[in-house]
Amino acid sequence: MKKTAFVFLLGILSVSFFICKYAYCLEAKEASASGEFEKIYNETPVKNGAREIMYAQFMKIRNSGEKYILADVLSCDDYRTGHIEGAISFPLSTITKENAVGKIPQGLPIIVYCLSYKCRSSTEAACKLSSYGYKVLNYKGGLDEWQEKNNKLVK
Repeated sequence: MKKTAFVFLLGILSVSFFICKYAYCLEAKEASASGEFEKIYNETPVKNGAREIMYAQFMKIRNSGEKYILADVLSCDDYRTGHIEGAISFPLSTITKENAVGKIPQGLPIIVYCLSYKCRSSTEAACKLSSYGYKVLNYKGGLDEWQEKNNKLVK
C-alpha cells in the first residue's frame, strides 16, 4: 500500500513538474518574442558595428513599459549637466566587462546614447557592451535630438 501511494505521488509530482516547466518556457518565449525591444533589435541592421535606432524606435521601446537599461555614455560632468530621465551614467571610458557586469544584469537589454549623430561614443559603447554578450541598441540621435523633439533633460 505504501509503495503504491509513493509511486502515485511520484507520478503526480513528475507530471506537475513537466506541466509547470512547459508553461514557464512558453511564457518566457512569448514574452521575449513579443517585446518591442526584441522586435526592434531583430529588425535593426548592424551599422558601424552597432544597431542604430531612430527616435521613433526609441520611443516605442520607452513607451512599451519593458525593462531595459538606458545608459548615458558621456562623461559624469555631462550627465550632471542634463540627461534623459531614467538613464544611468556609464561613461565610455569606464566601460569594461567587469564594470558592465557590476552595473547591468546579464540578459537585460541596453539602449545607449551620447550627444548626437556626430558623436561616436554611443557607437563605441554599443560595440563594447555587445562584445560582452549584451543586446544593445544605439539611440544615435542622443541628447540633441531628444531636446529637438521638445523633451526635457533632467539633472
